[in-house]
Amino acid sequence: MLHLFWTLLNIGLIIFFLVICFRATKLIREKMGLFAAVVFVVGLFSGSSTRKESKPTRTIGLAPKINIRPDSHRIRYSAIDKNWVNRLELTVETGIDSTSGKTVALSATPHLMGSITGYGWEPHLVSVEATKDRKITYGVSGTMHWKLLGVTVYDEVKHLTGTLEANPL
Repeated sequence: MLHLFWTLLNIGLIIFFLVICFRATKLIREKMGLFAAVVFVVGLFSGSSTRKESKPTRTIGLAPKINIRPDSHRIRYSAIDKNWVNRLELTVETGIDSTSGKTVALSATPHLMGSITGYGWEPHLVSVEATKDRKITYGVSGTMHWKLLGVTVYDEVKHLTGTLEANPL
């Protein structure tokens, strides 16, 4: 329920901010002219378009792809953490090692799905391992950033572990 409230709060603040921007643009145009209003609007858009470069996620427990049977690639998506508005999913690519015949993990990526308004996910470490009974054990560590109007208010460190069923091959 807290996640739903946080999302609605962010949407409400964004709408309020847009109303303020429209009124400010109107006042600037009336007091200083059209050119000043255009500069103000361009400045708002340029300030909101900054992007932060994401850090690479460290993933351990992966097998090299050179010994994998070509017909054995499978991708498994699983929600590892859910709430009312979004979910954290883990995408795991598996295959069969041509020399040993065992199922091995080839790649693993956690990502945030659903409504991400007011949230940011930064994965730090992913650990995957295929077990003998065709299951995949995982461990995911990362930080969920709680944001208001794009400013981080709280950082929640998450450590998630569990087991996934590997797709039948």
